[in-house]
Amino acid sequence: INEGTGTTYTVAGIRYYAFYGCTELTSVTIPNSVTSIGSSAFNSCTGLTSVSYNATNCTSAGSDDYPVFGSCYNITSFTMGNSVQTIPAYLCYGCIGLTSITIPNTVTSIESDAFYGCTGLTTIIFNAINCTSAGSSSYPVFRSCPNITSFTIGNSVPTIPAYLCYGCTGLTSVHIPNSVTSIGDYTFHGCTGLTLISFGNGVVIIGDRAFSECCSLTSINIPNATTGIGRSAFSNCTSLTTISLGNWVSTIGSGAFYGCSSLTSVNIPNATT
Repeated sequence: INEGTGTTYTVAGIRYYAFYGCTELTSVTIPNSVTSIGSSAFNSCTGLTSVSYNATNCTSAGSDDYPVFGSCYNITSFTMGNSVQTIPAYLCYGCIGLTSITIPNTVTSIESDAFYGCTGLTTIIFNAINCTSAGSSSYPVFRSCPNITSFTIGNSVPTIPAYLCYGCTGLTSVHIPNSVTSIGDYTFHGCTGLTLISFGNGVVIIGDRAFSECCSLTSINIPNATTGIGRSAFSNCTSLTTISLGNWVSTIGSGAFYGCSSLTSVNIPNATT
């Protein structure tokens, strides 16, 4: 507010280093009008414990060298508003005090390294019903988050985007709800602790390398709705011993089960030989 004129201005951006070292700051609310947050904007705000993030279309939030909340080790609550569409790269980079995150249903994209190095994260709730992008193989969303043990996919989610859980080594089990029809490429690649996958009955497509390198999996049951299993979808799942294919699988990509060296049993419905 301009005290001289009484005019109220809408905040569109937060300048780099804007609140650097404000150690008495305990909570921050980012309004939905913000489209960019500068490097180290809240760096070293060591008293900060709570962030309410409502920026609908923020596309820039610091960098890997100068993250927005760098050295903000005491943030334990980071709430995403129900209008947020994009979670920009590096937004929560290094927020080691965070233990849980809920991705609201409005989110359509999560950019690379958005939660990089959040080593305290144990619980993720993913409700984004139209999310089509979630990081990359080189810079997955939850890179270096080894302690995520619970990843809940909401009951209205139709697609699990590519790379979403790439390298989440702490995951031991995943439940795919009935609403999900497609699992993207590399979605659970490298989840080396994963021992159980519970597929919902709506899964039609399993993407390329969706579960590759999940070396603790021992068995899988592909649902009847599934028509396509992508290339190398379960490659190098070295502990996999049994596979049961659903009734409607018509396409199995090359190398889908390559390197499954412990495999002893494959159930193929309606097989005559």
